[in-house]
Amino acid sequence: MHRFLIGIVILGVVNFAVFFIVTLRLGGYALGGGYATGGQYFLASHGHYTQVTRAVFTYSRWHNYSLFITQPAAMLAGWQLARMRRS
Repeated sequence: MHRFLIGIVILGVVNFAVFFIVTLRLGGYALGGGYATGGQYFLASHGHYTQVTRAVFTYSRWHNYSLFITQPAAMLAGWQLARMRRS
C-alpha cells in the first residue's frame, strides 16, 4: 500500500510538471480562457492567445482535465502517507 500511495503522489507531481512545462512551451492552455471559433483554435495565458491546431487544442484540454483527477488523488495519497507515518 505504501508503494502504491507513493506512486500516486509521484504521478500527480509529474503530471503537473509536464502540464506546466507544456503550457509554457505552447503559450497557454485550452481551459484557461482558450477558445475555438470558425475552425481556429486558441490557447490562452494571461490575456494572450496563441493559435494552435485542433490536435494541440484537444491535447491541452484533456491534459488539463487529467489534473482534476491526478491532483486530488496525489493530495489524498500524501495525506494518507502522513497518517500512516504518524501511527
